[in-house]
Amino acid sequence: MELNKSFQQDKKQLVFARASFILTNYFIASE
Repeated sequence: MELNKSFQQDKKQLVFARASFILTNYFIASE
């Protein structure tokens, strides 16, 4: 149970990190 919960949290952080990375690249490219 705990392992699965930890995995879900890691997955959320990974998605958030990827989204912020893409957004950063987008803003840099648009300038």
